[in-house]
Amino acid sequence: MKVKIERVRYASLRNDEFPVVYEQTVSICEKHRVESLHLEKTFSELVSFRPALESLTVHLRKNEKLARSGKVEVERDTLINGVKRVLKGYEHIDSPEIRPHFEVLDALFAKHAVQTIAAASNAAETERLLLLEAEVNAGQAIQAAFAALGLTPVVKRLFEANREYEVLFREYIGEKSEEQ
Repeated sequence: MKVKIERVRYASLRNDEFPVVYEQTVSICEKHRVESLHLEKTFSELVSFRPALESLTVHLRKNEKLARSGKVEVERDTLINGVKRVLKGYEHIDSPEIRPHFEVLDALFAKHAVQTIAAASNAAETERLLLLEAEVNAGQAIQAAFAALGLTPVVKRLFEANREYEVLFREYIGEKSEEQ
């Protein structure tokens, strides 16, 4: 029987991932009786970290702005990916009512490299969406194209979510900088 060993570097985990991996590791060790594996000393050292871990999870649960900004960030990615998919659906439609609007938005998306926005870092994504919003607000043809393709409410919510994320994250960073 081939066994694949997955190695996890705890130092590379985010703070919110560490408690999950820690609890899974402890439960696996408890399930397989550490005495039979001769891991009593290592397991006791692992369990000794539980109080420190509890304070970390309480801190993570306590910060509401961080949790809310995470949800808004996911919504922002979902919206931008949805707009890309809808636009891709219009790509092969040669209707004279749709084609000019598609070409306007396709050029806009190519200019702003919208394909890569959701994969960018949060700060870069925020900045790029602000630039996109400024161009959308400045161009009547772009706004008309979004309206013609039925994307105005989605794009409006995307830009609102982007601004909301920026405010929440700045407030969180401000609070975090005040802590020692």
